[in-house]
Amino acid sequence: MSRLFPSPAFALLAVLSLALLALLPTGSVQAQQDSAPVGITAGPVITSNPEIGDAYGKREEIVVAVTFSEPVTVTGEPRVRLTVGDRKRWARYERSDQDGARLIFTYVVKANDLDDDGISIGKNKIDVNGGKIKDADGNRAQLRHRPLTDQPGHRVNGSPASEPEPTPEPTPMPTPNNEPQFAADSATRSVAENSLPGVYVGDPVTATDDDDDALTIPSAAAMRSSRLPQPARYSSQRARASTTRPRTSTR
Repeated sequence: MSRLFPSPAFALLAVLSLALLALLPTGSVQAQQDSAPVGITAGPVITSNPEIGDAYGKREEIVVAVTFSEPVTVTGEPRVRLTVGDRKRWARYERSDQDGARLIFTYVVKANDLDDDGISIGKNKIDVNGGKIKDADGNRAQLRHRPLTDQPGHRVNGSPASEPEPTPEPTPMPTPNNEPQFAADSATRSVAENSLPGVYVGDPVTATDDDDDALTIPSAAAMRSSRLPQPARYSSQRARASTTRPRTSTR
Protein backbone atom coordinates (compact mmCIF):
# COMPACT_ATOMS: atom_id res chain seq x y z
CA MET A 1 0.00 0.00 0.00
CA SER A 2 1.34 3.37 -0.95
CA ARG A 3 0.89 6.47 1.17
CA LEU A 4 0.25 9.96 -0.12
CA PHE A 5 2.24 12.80 1.34
CA PRO A 6 1.62 16.51 0.65
CA SER A 7 4.19 18.16 -1.55
CA PRO A 8 6.61 20.56 0.12
CA ALA A 9 5.06 23.48 -1.76
CA PHE A 10 1.56 22.74 -0.46
CA ALA A 11 2.80 22.36 3.09
CA LEU A 12 4.59 25.71 2.86
CA LEU A 13 1.42 27.42 1.57
CA ALA A 14 -0.64 26.06 4.44
CA VAL A 15 1.87 27.28 6.99
CA LEU A 16 1.90 30.76 5.48
CA SER A 17 -1.93 30.96 5.50
CA LEU A 18 -2.06 30.10 9.17
CA ALA A 19 0.60 32.67 9.91
CA LEU A 20 -1.32 35.39 8.08
CA LEU A 21 -4.53 34.60 9.99
CA ALA A 22 -2.64 34.84 13.22
CA LEU A 23 -1.32 38.26 12.22
CA LEU A 24 -4.78 39.70 11.38
CA PRO A 25 -6.04 42.05 14.13
CA THR A 26 -9.09 40.95 16.03
CA GLY A 27 -10.91 44.12 14.98
CA SER A 28 -10.75 43.12 11.31
CA VAL A 29 -12.62 39.88 11.98
CA GLN A 30 -15.19 41.79 14.05
CA ALA A 31 -15.59 44.37 11.26
CA GLN A 32 -16.34 41.59 8.80
CA GLN A 33 -19.02 40.28 11.14
CA ASP A 34 -20.50 43.76 11.67
CA SER A 35 -20.77 44.37 7.95
CA ALA A 36 -23.78 42.04 7.74
CA PRO A 37 -26.70 44.06 6.39
CA VAL A 38 -29.40 45.21 8.75
CA GLY A 39 -32.60 43.20 8.47
CA ILE A 40 -36.13 42.90 9.82
CA THR A 41 -36.43 41.18 13.18
CA ALA A 42 -40.18 41.65 13.81
CA GLY A 43 -43.13 42.50 11.65
CA PRO A 44 -44.90 43.76 9.84
CA VAL A 45 -47.44 43.69 12.66
CA ILE A 46 -50.64 45.68 13.23
CA THR A 47 -50.34 47.70 16.43
CA SER A 48 -53.60 49.70 16.30
CA ASN A 49 -57.08 48.61 17.43
CA PRO A 50 -60.55 49.44 16.08
CA GLU A 51 -62.42 52.12 17.99
CA ILE A 52 -65.46 49.84 18.41
CA GLY A 53 -65.44 46.04 18.42
CA ASP A 54 -63.06 44.28 16.03
CA ALA A 55 -63.74 46.20 12.81
CA TYR A 56 -62.24 49.49 11.64
CA GLY A 57 -64.78 51.96 10.34
CA LYS A 58 -64.51 54.70 7.76
CA ARG A 59 -61.70 57.23 8.47
CA GLU A 60 -60.17 55.05 11.22
CA GLU A 61 -56.40 54.65 11.12
CA ILE A 62 -54.64 51.28 10.78
CA VAL A 63 -51.07 51.30 12.16
CA VAL A 64 -48.40 48.82 11.01
CA ALA A 65 -44.97 48.50 12.66
CA VAL A 66 -41.75 46.98 11.25
CA THR A 67 -38.74 46.45 13.55
CA PHE A 68 -35.14 46.21 12.27
CA SER A 69 -32.08 44.72 13.89
CA GLU A 70 -30.61 48.19 14.39
CA PRO A 71 -31.60 51.83 13.81
CA VAL A 72 -32.16 52.78 10.18
CA THR A 73 -32.46 56.01 8.24
CA VAL A 74 -35.44 56.52 5.93
CA THR A 75 -35.59 58.74 2.88
CA GLY A 76 -38.58 59.11 0.57
CA GLU A 77 -41.93 57.49 1.31
CA PRO A 78 -41.62 53.72 1.79
CA ARG A 79 -44.87 51.79 2.14
CA VAL A 80 -46.33 48.42 3.14
CA ARG A 81 -49.02 46.75 1.02
CA LEU A 82 -52.05 45.55 2.97
CA THR A 83 -54.69 43.14 1.76
CA VAL A 84 -58.14 44.44 2.73
CA GLY A 85 -60.75 42.02 1.45
CA ASP A 86 -60.11 41.77 -2.30
CA ARG A 87 -58.37 45.16 -2.46
CA LYS A 88 -54.72 46.15 -2.14
CA ARG A 89 -54.10 49.15 0.10
CA TRP A 90 -50.84 50.92 0.89
CA ALA A 91 -49.88 51.88 4.43
CA ARG A 92 -47.43 54.77 4.05
CA TYR A 93 -44.39 55.53 6.18
CA GLU A 94 -45.17 58.07 8.88
CA ARG A 95 -42.39 58.04 11.50
CA SER A 96 -39.78 55.96 13.33
CA ASP A 97 -39.41 55.20 17.01
CA GLN A 98 -37.32 53.05 19.35
CA ASP A 99 -34.31 55.19 18.38
CA GLY A 100 -34.96 54.55 14.71
CA ALA A 101 -35.11 50.77 14.82
CA ARG A 102 -38.89 50.58 14.33
CA LEU A 103 -40.76 52.14 11.42
CA ILE A 104 -44.44 53.09 11.63
CA PHE A 105 -46.78 52.94 8.61
CA THR A 106 -50.43 54.08 8.56
CA TYR A 107 -53.50 53.63 6.38
CA VAL A 108 -56.88 55.40 6.72
CA VAL A 109 -59.95 53.28 5.96
CA LYS A 110 -61.99 54.34 2.93
CA ALA A 111 -65.75 54.13 2.47
CA ASN A 112 -65.68 51.06 0.21
CA ASP A 113 -63.17 49.01 2.25
CA LEU A 114 -64.55 45.71 3.52
CA ASP A 115 -62.76 42.70 5.02
CA ASP A 116 -64.73 40.17 7.07
CA ASP A 117 -61.72 37.86 7.62
CA GLY A 118 -59.28 40.48 8.85
CA ILE A 119 -56.37 42.41 7.34
CA SER A 120 -53.42 40.40 6.01
CA ILE A 121 -49.96 41.26 4.62
CA GLY A 122 -48.26 39.10 2.03
CA LYS A 123 -44.63 37.98 2.07
CA ASN A 124 -42.04 40.69 1.31
CA LYS A 125 -44.56 43.51 0.77
CA ILE A 126 -42.40 46.44 1.88
CA ASP A 127 -41.77 48.81 -1.02
CA VAL A 128 -39.20 51.64 -0.74
CA ASN A 129 -41.27 53.49 -3.39
CA GLY A 130 -38.26 55.31 -4.80
CA GLY A 131 -36.84 56.01 -1.34
CA LYS A 132 -34.22 54.23 0.76
CA ILE A 133 -33.91 52.43 4.09
CA LYS A 134 -30.27 52.26 5.24
CA ASP A 135 -28.25 51.56 8.34
CA ALA A 136 -25.79 53.99 9.93
CA ASP A 137 -23.03 52.91 7.53
CA GLY A 138 -25.17 53.57 4.48
CA ASN A 139 -25.89 49.91 3.74
CA ARG A 140 -29.33 49.13 2.33
CA ALA A 141 -31.55 47.23 4.73
CA GLN A 142 -32.76 43.78 3.87
CA LEU A 143 -36.56 44.01 3.55
CA ARG A 144 -37.47 40.34 3.41
CA HIS A 145 -40.16 39.34 5.89
CA ARG A 146 -42.70 36.62 6.60
CA PRO A 147 -46.37 37.03 5.67
CA LEU A 148 -48.98 38.16 8.17
CA THR A 149 -52.07 35.98 7.89
CA ASP A 150 -55.67 37.19 8.26
CA GLN A 151 -56.12 39.02 11.56
CA PRO A 152 -59.66 38.37 12.93
CA GLY A 153 -59.28 41.17 15.47
CA HIS A 154 -58.61 43.66 12.69
CA ARG A 155 -61.56 43.40 10.34
CA VAL A 156 -62.66 46.36 8.18
CA ASN A 157 -66.08 47.79 7.43
CA GLY A 158 -65.83 51.18 5.80
CA SER A 159 -69.54 51.38 5.04
CA PRO A 160 -71.46 53.53 7.54
CA ALA A 161 -73.58 51.54 9.95
CA SER A 162 -77.23 51.55 9.05
CA GLU A 163 -78.92 54.03 11.29
CA PRO A 164 -82.45 53.34 12.43
CA GLU A 165 -85.01 55.57 10.84
CA PRO A 166 -86.19 58.24 13.23
CA THR A 167 -89.60 57.77 14.76
CA PRO A 168 -91.95 60.19 13.01
CA GLU A 169 -93.38 62.91 15.13
CA PRO A 170 -97.05 62.27 15.87
CA THR A 171 -99.39 64.54 13.97
CA PRO A 172 -100.88 66.92 16.49
CA MET A 173 -104.61 66.54 16.80
CA PRO A 174 -106.58 69.75 16.29
CA THR A 175 -108.08 71.14 19.44
CA PRO A 176 -111.79 70.33 19.37
CA ASN A 177 -114.18 73.26 19.40
CA ASN A 178 -116.69 72.52 22.10
CA GLU A 179 -120.27 73.39 21.36
CA PRO A 180 -121.98 75.86 23.63
CA GLN A 181 -124.20 74.28 26.23
CA PHE A 182 -127.69 75.73 26.68
CA ALA A 183 -130.03 74.92 29.47
CA ALA A 184 -132.43 73.53 26.83
CA ASP A 185 -132.52 73.03 23.07
CA SER A 186 -135.11 75.84 22.74
CA ALA A 187 -136.60 78.51 24.97
CA THR A 188 -139.96 80.28 24.74
CA ARG A 189 -140.43 83.71 26.11
CA SER A 190 -143.66 85.76 26.20
CA VAL A 191 -144.84 89.26 27.11
CA ALA A 192 -148.16 90.49 28.30
CA GLU A 193 -150.52 91.90 25.69
CA ASN A 194 -150.35 95.65 25.15
CA SER A 195 -146.98 95.86 26.91
CA LEU A 196 -145.15 99.09 26.38
CA PRO A 197 -142.09 99.22 24.17
CA GLY A 198 -138.90 98.43 26.00
CA VAL A 199 -140.37 95.76 28.25
CA TYR A 200 -138.09 92.70 28.63
CA VAL A 201 -139.45 89.57 27.00
CA GLY A 202 -139.23 86.93 29.68
CA ASP A 203 -136.14 85.72 31.55
CA PRO A 204 -132.59 85.75 30.14
CA VAL A 205 -131.47 82.80 27.99
CA THR A 206 -128.26 81.34 29.49
CA ALA A 207 -125.49 79.19 27.99
CA THR A 208 -121.91 78.07 28.75
CA ASP A 209 -119.01 77.65 26.31
CA ASP A 210 -115.60 76.21 27.30
CA ASP A 211 -113.85 77.76 24.27
CA ASP A 212 -114.90 81.34 25.02
CA ASP A 213 -116.36 81.70 21.51
CA ALA A 214 -118.57 84.66 20.62
CA LEU A 215 -122.10 83.28 20.13
CA THR A 216 -124.98 84.62 18.07
CA ILE A 217 -128.47 83.63 19.21
CA PRO A 218 -131.19 84.32 16.62
CA SER A 219 -134.73 85.15 17.85
CA ALA A 220 -138.09 84.75 16.14
CA ALA A 221 -141.43 86.36 17.03
CA ALA A 222 -144.86 84.82 16.62
CA MET A 223 -146.77 88.11 16.87
CA ARG A 224 -147.49 90.20 13.83
CA SER A 225 -148.20 93.33 15.81
CA SER A 226 -144.73 93.50 17.29
CA ARG A 227 -141.27 92.38 16.36
CA LEU A 228 -138.10 91.61 18.19
CA PRO A 229 -134.93 93.62 17.59
CA GLN A 230 -132.00 92.30 15.50
CA PRO A 231 -130.65 88.95 16.66
CA ALA A 232 -129.05 89.25 20.06
CA ARG A 233 -125.26 88.77 20.07
CA TYR A 234 -123.76 86.92 22.96
CA SER A 235 -120.15 87.04 24.13
CA SER A 236 -119.49 84.09 26.35
CA GLN A 237 -117.43 84.03 29.48
CA ARG A 238 -115.94 80.84 30.75
CA ALA A 239 -118.35 78.95 32.93
CA ARG A 240 -121.62 80.94 32.56
CA ALA A 241 -123.07 84.00 30.73
CA SER A 242 -126.41 85.38 29.64
CA THR A 243 -127.82 87.22 26.68
CA THR A 244 -129.42 90.64 26.81
CA ARG A 245 -133.10 90.07 26.96
CA PRO A 246 -134.85 91.36 23.81
CA ARG A 247 -137.31 94.19 24.28
CA THR A 248 -140.67 94.71 22.58
CA SER A 249 -141.14 97.33 19.92
CA THR A 250 -143.83 98.61 17.63
CA ARG A 251 -143.70 99.25 13.91
